[in-house]
Amino acid sequence: MEPFDNIVKAQGIYKKMMACETPAAFKKIFSDSIYKYSLDDFYPVVVRAELVAAIAFCAREIAKRPELDFLGYLYEGFGLKPHHYLDLVTQHAADIMEYDIDMVEDIFRGFDFIVENGIVAAHPAVEESKVLDFNQARLRERAGNAG
Repeated sequence: MEPFDNIVKAQGIYKKMMACETPAAFKKIFSDSIYKYSLDDFYPVVVRAELVAAIAFCAREIAKRPELDFLGYLYEGFGLKPHHYLDLVTQHAADIMEYDIDMVEDIFRGFDFIVENGIVAAHPAVEESKVLDFNQARLRERAGNAG
């Protein structure tokens, strides 16, 4: 179970980010938050708030402009790619957003994420795991095929 304090802190960052008019203003809030919170709070507070706010921001903008390319906007606007969302617990996202879990999972599924057992498990744009690639490279190196 996620500590309540982390959720409350992340909600504060999320609300500030969602009040932004542009991705640049959003990034400023993220940057300021990096310095405001401790290293222990970085992932559970700052990064989760960023991930959740970015997907919500994308959903809001795409509702206004359906022709907007989700993957392009996510990357160009926020510097994020679908692999950043893998292993995100959707209940944490719902708690931060103060939305119903089904609504949050529908948002992710609407952007082609696969949600399994309350976790963002995959996206078609994500290639094989970088860990798997690293392990394969290590095996090739040991076999004398370091290429």
